[in-house]
Formats: sequence, structure tokens, C-alpha cells
Amino acid sequence: MKWPSLAYLNLGNNMLSGSIPNSIGFLRGLRYLNLYNNTISGQIPFAMHHCTSLIKIDLANNDIDGSLPTWMGTRLPNLRILVLDANQLRGNISSEICHLNSLQILDLSDSKFSGIIPRCVHNFTAMATKRSDLFIFTSGALLESASVITKGREFRYDTILGLVTNIDLSKNNLSGDIPNELMSLVELRSLNLSGNHFTGLIPQTIGDMKQLESLDLSRNSLSGEMPNSFKVMSALNFLNVSYNHLTGRIPESTQLQGFDNSSFIGNDLCGLPLTSNCSSGGPTNKDDNESDNHKSKIEWLYVFMSLGYAVGLSVFCTTLVLKKSWREAYYEFLEDIWNKVYVYCHIKWRRLTTKPSGSVPRWCFCDNITGHVRQLHLQFSGLSGKIDLSFLNLKHLRYLDLSQNNFEQTIPSFIGSLTSLEYLNLSHAGFYGTVPHSIGNLLNIHTLNLEINYYGSQLDVNSLEWVSTPLFQIGSTL
Repeated sequence: MKWPSLAYLNLGNNMLSGSIPNSIGFLRGLRYLNLYNNTISGQIPFAMHHCTSLIKIDLANNDIDGSLPTWMGTRLPNLRILVLDANQLRGNISSEICHLNSLQILDLSDSKFSGIIPRCVHNFTAMATKRSDLFIFTSGALLESASVITKGREFRYDTILGLVTNIDLSKNNLSGDIPNELMSLVELRSLNLSGNHFTGLIPQTIGDMKQLESLDLSRNSLSGEMPNSFKVMSALNFLNVSYNHLTGRIPESTQLQGFDNSSFIGNDLCGLPLTSNCSSGGPTNKDDNESDNHKSKIEWLYVFMSLGYAVGLSVFCTTLVLKKSWREAYYEFLEDIWNKVYVYCHIKWRRLTTKPSGSVPRWCFCDNITGHVRQLHLQFSGLSGKIDLSFLNLKHLRYLDLSQNNFEQTIPSFIGSLTSLEYLNLSHAGFYGTVPHSIGNLLNIHTLNLEINYYGSQLDVNSLEWVSTPLFQIGSTL
């Protein structure tokens, strides 16, 4: 029995080396696997297909090579987040991946994939149909998060992660045309196909993706005109089609004309927001007078907007001066708001500064019958220095959170003796050095978070074998 209860594992942002061991297949109950930002090499082990409960796999920014495993599509039916970007993965994107009906986030960017986009992508049901329920990504008390590059920036989502849908295949060697089947993912919010070798036309049905907020098709070899269906994409607030072979007029819509020129450069396009006119002879530059007139119109727009605000504010103030009943009602409203804010802040301050009554502090939870300490919530406590050996007396401790502190020491090996632990969070706590193999003895562990701390000290795990094999069973394989 090797950590049969482990559901959450986060070893991200550390100095993990070596390959993912085959013994990870023993973690049958694993739901969240975070090994991002390390130096892990080798291939994704076939043994992982035994982890059929996986909801999230994040192996981004490592040195993993090989191909995308075909068994992922058939053996991981619950997978919702697959992040494998910035690795050395190569080969075709197998059509088997289309069996992942629950997939919400697919990030295979910055790798060496080649071939075409599978035509079966319309089988990504979670991206194609409107969901009536919101999936909550949690493991016990821990709220899962994920980083997504969208709208030209990196965002980290947690509380609304269940609403995020994203496909990122950028910076690969993919070719062929953009499949029409991709346009059926009408609930997709972000699509990035930039930095590949796609050819052909932008599908005419792209306007069906009305929920799309971010679209990046830049740095490909797309040709033809931009479809008129772009006009109906009202949710789109980031677009980049630069450096292709597109021609003709940019569809006229307030949405498209509001984007920056850089979204369209490197093509043979004309019309706003570019400074080239569309004519029978092709794009031509506007003369200086037209540019000056355009700027003049914009300046007058700002003038009228300012006057409108000024008139509105003066009417409001004049009404308060002349109408006593309105003035009293307005002041009463402001006073009521101020009182509510003051009372709320005062209560919050008292709760933070007043010591709790009784002999047991708020961060310590004990069993009502035996009195044994069951939980210690010590996150954000400003703790530092060495962890005392007295922790060894807490044989019945099930929940230990030491995150967001500054211990500046190695992880004590005696933590592996707290065999009743089900939840252990040592993230961002100033720990450094090698992770003790004794942690492998925590057979009841459900959630383990050893993510990097804020102080630049990283944990060194030169072998992942202990993750799935307790100390006295190291060497076991599938």
C-alpha cells in the first residue's frame, strides 16, 4: 500500500531532476499532479495510465521528451486540465486525445509537435456545450489554481477556474489548415495557434465562437480575406492576426476597429484601424490631410465628452443646493454608507486584535473527547527559525499547514513520523535543501504541497521515487 489516499501533489517550482518513476502508477487516487517548473526529463511513464482519477496534470517547463501518450485519451476520463507546455515533446497530436470530453484547458505550446490539428476536436464537449454546473477544483481545504496565457498575458485562475476554457498550441511546428471542426467549440474563451505553419483560409464559421475573448493566429501562413463573421464576435477583446498573408478589407465593426494596429501588421490588409485605404488598386496610404481630419474628430470627441460630464455634474450639484429634501436624502444616504463601513471595519479589527477566549487558540483544533491535537493552521503566522522536536508528540495530528512563513531551514525528517497526517502544506515557507525520504512514510496523506517559497530557496528532490514509494519500500516498481 503506497499512499493510497493521496489526491493532491504539488512539487512545482523546485529543483526536481530525474524522470517520473513508474511507481507513480500506485497513486490510484491521485487527482491533481503539479510538477511544473522543474528539470524533470525522460518520458511520461505508461504507468501513469493507472491514475484514472486524475483531473489535472501540469508538467509545464521541464525537459520531458517523447510523444504525447495516446493512452491519455482513453484512460483518463476525468481529465479537465492538461498543461505540457515548454517541454521537448514531439510528434503528431494523436486523435486519441479527442476522447477527453471533460477537457477545459489544453496547453501544448512551446514544444516540437508537428502534423495537423486532429479533426475530432469537436468532441471536446466541455468546450462545445454550455454547462449548467460549475466544477470546483478543490482538494480538501486547498483550492487548486492554473496559469493560462491569454490576451497576450499570463493569468492565474483559482476561484473561477471552472469557467476557464483554453486551447494553446502556439510555438510548435503544426501545419495544414485550421479545421472547421475547431469552430464548433462555441464555449471556448481563448485560442492561440500562433507561431506555427498553418496555411489556407481562416474558417468562415469563426463567428460561431461567440464566447471567444482571445484569439491569436499570428505568425503563420494564413491567406485570403478575414471572414465577415468576425463582426458578430462581441466578446472578443484580444485579436492578433499579424504576420500572415491576409489580404483585403478588415471587416468593419466597432470591435475590430478598436484593436491596435499591431494586431494586423505584416499582411496586405486595409481599412481601420490601419492607416491604409481600401481601393480597387489595393491598399493605399491616406494623405496627411485625412489623418489630420481624423485626429481633429477624435479631439472634438474628447471635448464634447468632457463638456457632457461637466454639465451633468453641475446639474446634480445645483439640484442638491436648491432642493432641500433631495439634499437631506443624499446626505442621509452617505451617512448610512459610512456607518456600515465603519462598523464592518471595526468588527474585523477587533476580531484580528482580540485574543480568543479559552485555553485553545483559534489556530489549534482538538478532539472534543480525547483532547488530542488534530489540526494546526499556522499559515501566514510570521513564523521563523527552527521547528521544535516537540512536534513529535503530536501523534494524532491530521492537518498541518505551515505555508507562507519563513523558517529558512531544511524540512525536518521527523515530520515523516507524524503518520496520522492527511494534509501537509509546506509551500512558500522558506524551506530549502533536500526533501527527506521519510515523508514517504505518511501513508494517510491526502494533500501534499511543497511548492517553492517566496525567498528564492528551492527544494531539491533528485529522485521522485519517494513520492509514490514509502521509505521502507523504495525500489518497488509496477
